[in-house]
Amino acid sequence: FGTLCESWVRDYGVDGIRFDVGNEISHRMLKELRRRVRAIRPDVYLLGEIWHDASPWLEGDEYDAVMNYPLQQAVKDFFADSARTAGELAEQLYRCLHLYRCQTTEVLFNLMDSHDTDRLFTRSGSEDAFFQQLALLFTLPGSPCIYYGTEVALPGGHDPDCRRCMPWDKMNTTENQQRIDQLRRLIALRRTLPELRDGMPVFRQAPGARQVWYCRGRVEVLLNAGNTPWELCPEKEILFERGLTGNRLAPGGICKEKPMKDMEVVFFDLYGTLIRIHTDEEDLTRVWRPLCYLYGYYGASYTPGTLRAAYRREISRQEAAAQAATGKRLVEIRLE
Repeated sequence: FGTLCESWVRDYGVDGIRFDVGNEISHRMLKELRRRVRAIRPDVYLLGEIWHDASPWLEGDEYDAVMNYPLQQAVKDFFADSARTAGELAEQLYRCLHLYRCQTTEVLFNLMDSHDTDRLFTRSGSEDAFFQQLALLFTLPGSPCIYYGTEVALPGGHDPDCRRCMPWDKMNTTENQQRIDQLRRLIALRRTLPELRDGMPVFRQAPGARQVWYCRGRVEVLLNAGNTPWELCPEKEILFERGLTGNRLAPGGICKEKPMKDMEVVFFDLYGTLIRIHTDEEDLTRVWRPLCYLYGYYGASYTPGTLRAAYRREISRQEAAAQAATGKRLVEIRLE
């Protein structure tokens, strides 16, 4: 088998090899196979089909990644059970994202459906829920994978119904072209925004129990899986949306956005240290209060409205003071 794999890599230039039932292959064999195929092509991708914790196979000398079925199950459970909250989804996703070391998580084979599961469109129950799960796929850490036919919402139940033929004769219908266009936009954001490829998501508390809100750097992802509209903050750059009218995100809607611009807060602490905070206006209150308490600056009693006005006055005064602060230690905090 090792000789056969060497031939595929050397003679046919395959980019990767997937090992079916990957947990039933001996560690000794995998180590030797990796050594041999990597000697031919150092970047060949070795993928294992393992449905559970695959830590013993992901030590860097066997598989590069495994199919991330725990992530798929966490998303599937949330959309299948309307009693589950966004907080419960966040907890399950955090568990999946911290199961392995960061460099492993970043290359896990993320999927929402496959030849061994019911198809995403069938189990979603609606096109809105279908695209919400695709939005999660393309904004969470890992290597996103699309099962053939998902780009046109191909239906299918459990195996073998999930292995239907590709509907080539229906690819150019208006409905399918619209679906393909939306998927292309999600892919384009993933490829062009560094925030969607680096670091872990940070989940935030949304107003509704089933309103999912998390950040990847400065990019915010909002999914309204509840039954009521969600009023969003204005004045942000919209990167992708479904079901957004004005600032109102309808049930089943998706919004990806980021702040229009950064802001900078500058102040001296009690020890004469100049503190600079690079953030956006929405986060200003969140970072200002704890820092005020920490450094003894009694602006912490400001309301959000007066805080913004005070910020503008303070920045002018302290920028002037900063010029005369020769020799003082400068601290910068970037929240991006």
